[in-house]
Amino acid sequence: MSIPDEIRQIVDFYDRYYDVAAKYELSRGRKIWLGKKENRICRFCGRNAEQTKFNTTAHAFPEFIGNKSLLSNYECDECNNFFSRTIEDNFDKFTSTERTFYNVDGKKGVPSIRSDDHKSRIEMTERGLRITSQENSSFVALDEVNKELTVKRKTPKFVPRLAYKCLVKMALSMMPEEDFECFKELVQWIMIRDFRGDKIEADSLLVQKSFTPVSRVVDHVAAMLFRRRDDNIYLPHFIFNLEFSNFTYCLALPFSKKDAHLQGKMTSYPSFPARLHGRIPSCNIVYTYLNLSKNEVVSDLEATVVVPLKAKQEA
Repeated sequence: MSIPDEIRQIVDFYDRYYDVAAKYELSRGRKIWLGKKENRICRFCGRNAEQTKFNTTAHAFPEFIGNKSLLSNYECDECNNFFSRTIEDNFDKFTSTERTFYNVDGKKGVPSIRSDDHKSRIEMTERGLRITSQENSSFVALDEVNKELTVKRKTPKFVPRLAYKCLVKMALSMMPEEDFECFKELVQWIMIRDFRGDKIEADSLLVQKSFTPVSRVVDHVAAMLFRRRDDNIYLPHFIFNLEFSNFTYCLALPFSKKDAHLQGKMTSYPSFPARLHGRIPSCNIVYTYLNLSKNEVVSDLEATVVVPLKAKQEA
């Protein structure tokens, strides 16, 4: 199958301006440990094994996105616990609806979801997706003509900026040691203990999200970290691309000490293509730009998921 011109142009962009600093294709049953087990130092708080403990198995990416493989030797128990109950918890809530429909098997299995009135429920069982809904419910709508199921629900309360920091933490976890020094300020930012104490003014914490609307579920987790080749050009120093199931999240890492020349400048970059992009005929990728700058609890965000029940026939 030939590569569409749009995708070829994006790949050419990254080949021209960026090097791949790190890349991981994760598969079940194969463990990848980041860092050495000897003489451990937590890369987030800077403490060694005499100052803190390293007894917990730390996942470089949250288990709830399907990561069973990428583990970290340089994340201490205290930091692991902090990330789990703060930034990871918020990204978990932010993505829970989509992960249910695309059968993303995390630490506690595939999440189930309920309507706000608790009268409708969607869960994954051994026999597949089970939907319990009252007649005329606005929670679930079936389009028999287009063979699509639409679900609308309010996302559980979450803080968008903390969800953004979860993506940043994943990138920092897989970053090579020689590049980590450039992001000390970024580490300090994600380590702020109480989000209400985050006084940094940021109104453009942007994430490019893409979704491949196919009925089959893609059991896949992958990540790439791109490093700018020429520090004199007006492009972000590092770009992180995460792919799990049918979704990708792409963002430029903020606060690099090598991005001082970008202050006040507008920069743009394309989202790196997902594995499925261009490989499925008549499949329109859905692109969304997310602004996750808000640093307060959001309780009114509506999540809408449209699931194709049957592959549409080509004309």
